[in-house]
Amino acid sequence: MWISINTNKSHIYILIFMGVNIILTYINKSLSNTKKLDFFFSNICNIFFIVFFFVEKKNSKKKRKSVNSENYQIKKIFTIKVYFMIFLSIILNNIYYHNITISEKIKEIEYFIIMILFLMIIEIIVFNNNFYSHQIISIIIVFIIFLYHIIINLKNLKLYYIIIILQYYSKSFSFLLIKYINENYFINIYFLAFIHGIFGLIQLYIQNNINYLLQISDKYYIILSYFIIMYINNFLYYKIISKLGPIHSYMTDYISYLIFEKVFIEKVKISDILMITCIISSLIYLEIIILNFCNLNKNIRTNIEERSNIEINHELAETDYDSEIDNYTIFNF
Repeated sequence: MWISINTNKSHIYILIFMGVNIILTYINKSLSNTKKLDFFFSNICNIFFIVFFFVEKKNSKKKRKSVNSENYQIKKIFTIKVYFMIFLSIILNNIYYHNITISEKIKEIEYFIIMILFLMIIEIIVFNNNFYSHQIISIIIVFIIFLYHIIINLKNLKLYYIIIILQYYSKSFSFLLIKYINENYFINIYFLAFIHGIFGLIQLYIQNNINYLLQISDKYYIILSYFIIMYINNFLYYKIISKLGPIHSYMTDYISYLIFEKVFIEKVKISDILMITCIISSLIYLEIIILNFCNLNKNIRTNIEERSNIEINHELAETDYDSEIDNYTIFNF
């Protein structure tokens, strides 16, 4: 078949995250000041992620094989470079939330497109990460959609768009730094989320943006539901960042938004070619839809892991063979 569906276990998080996101979007629609509310509860949830940090820390101790490897990780973690990168990720994230009201002037779909585009650009230029052929197709489609939105809004472009672009660039860079620190310096993703949560609440307090919560204090059932869904949502969000990357998180969030808007708000029409194209291209990038032609399935994660396992088994077989030859030689000698 030219097209197939990926059933890899790592993509289960994406599918669950997509469903939770749709529920969270529905709750958002029933509340006011959702940007500020989202920032507040997101930081509260991130602080509570310290629980997952201690759980994973306890489990990781059981898996460590030697004291030498542990000492090596400790030496690698506690460096000035890492502290600087953590501090930089906090600053960049806080730049985005410094003036949330400005970002409310841009459409939600444009927010996701710009964020995904920035994540891709920074991945290539700053972190020197390569994209595979099936991912490049999605990147091209995202870029074309971005140009389309720029062209139709060309007359409405104002000075605050520059500030918005700076905000989105900062947020994209912040999450890529979190992924980089987690992957290269073995610092727990939930501990990094915990630190971001603390500084986020400090920023809210300094900006005096907590008073607005008093306006919705009577909706405690909705607030409780919002907190629980947000907590699950953020857990899956950081889990996907840790396992796959920030682009996968935003791609999933993007699909969830499109599905909610078209199914529950505007209703799907056959003419919604752009929306359908967005969803399909995103699913290709996420490797949920696999293109089995023109060698586009060569570098999906599943096939890379299979090739890696084959190479490891081949090397082990060669090692065993060489060992048998050495033993045979010694015995005959």
